[in-house]
Amino acid sequence: MGDFRKLRFVSALDDLQDHITTVMGHYAGKVYAWDVVNEAFNDDGTMRDTIWYDQPGIGFAGMGTQYIEQALGWAHAADRMHNCFTTITTRSR
Repeated sequence: MGDFRKLRFVSALDDLQDHITTVMGHYAGKVYAWDVVNEAFNDDGTMRDTIWYDQPGIGFAGMGTQYIEQALGWAHAADRMHNCFTTITTRSR
């Protein structure tokens, strides 16, 4: 990964971590449940195209659910009393 792309990747992750830490830290213990990662999967179970998953220089493409795991880890560190939940639904077409 080129230096610029690596810098964009690190900066984006820093921004995501800062956002999760700031918001969840501010409301720690006051919110019953958090939706930390929303709509990460397509209806067929594959990863949805998002900036966090497949944006060149930013995303975790090819790394499975790593960005989800990372975001949930930051959320847990910011508010250890929060309820973390995952809802995965698939629809038959």
